[in-house]
Amino acid sequence: MHPKFIIQEGNFRMGRCDLHRELSNREMNTPIGGGWWHLNRDEKVLYLFDQSYDFGRVSPESITSSLKDDPIMKARFGGHSVRFSEMDRFDGIDEIIKNSKEIHKFE
Repeated sequence: MHPKFIIQEGNFRMGRCDLHRELSNREMNTPIGGGWWHLNRDEKVLYLFDQSYDFGRVSPESITSSLKDDPIMKARFGGHSVRFSEMDRFDGIDEIIKNSKEIHKFE
């Protein structure tokens, strides 16, 4: 099981799965994209990176839009920042962290 996320009909969905499509609700429109995530609980940072091979890459703007009014994500990640990198997971998490930029902050 791998840490993956998608955005479907403006909703951010994350979980552990083998394929991004496992996070998808088949009764909704096709997701606009997705990627992988890494959570650093000590530093309160959620890193989002790479792309979905099922649905493609998602823009940081789409991520920010899907997170800004999400009460579940806010409750789960209050006080965390969200950082985004277009780097591939095979580049290694240290490079992803170093090359990420903050795109959202949960208050």
